[in-house]
Amino acid sequence: QITLFIKEGNTWKPFKSLQRLLPVQMICVANLTVVQEKSAPLIKQFLGPQVPPTSFGIVTCRTRKSAILTRDQLISTVASLVDPSHKVDLKNPAVQVIIELFKSAVSLTVVHSYFSLSNFNVRSAIKQTETTPASKKPSPAPISTSIDAPVAQPSNAIADK
Repeated sequence: QITLFIKEGNTWKPFKSLQRLLPVQMICVANLTVVQEKSAPLIKQFLGPQVPPTSFGIVTCRTRKSAILTRDQLISTVASLVDPSHKVDLKNPAVQVIIELFKSAVSLTVVHSYFSLSNFNVRSAIKQTETTPASKKPSPAPISTSIDAPVAQPSNAIADK
């Protein structure tokens, strides 16, 4: 739902001051055993043994105003829950894991389109959807160089009335 919200962002104008969305699928106390217990079902759902092998990456692990846990502790705890059939790919993962530690709370999210949606930066994602690459812009009609070819006249709907 969050990806749909951002992809169709050029249609909603009331959120002009919104800078970044942070989707949260799991939140818990900043304790390694609690993080492991609470994040296990979510990780198993997307990166468990029943899921076909894919690439994954823990793309962000931000810690803000907290000295309870370190970034490396969080990454190793969450990575230990992933089934070994899935391969790590930090440059272009199919499944991205986002971990946020703020004071005494840890949030975890598993998404499929983190990089393609500008890291959930709403303004950048909207700019990407509004600008069309030059290769996708319609090309102008070809100009005929033949003398016998009829010349297309531009139609003016206002002048015809």
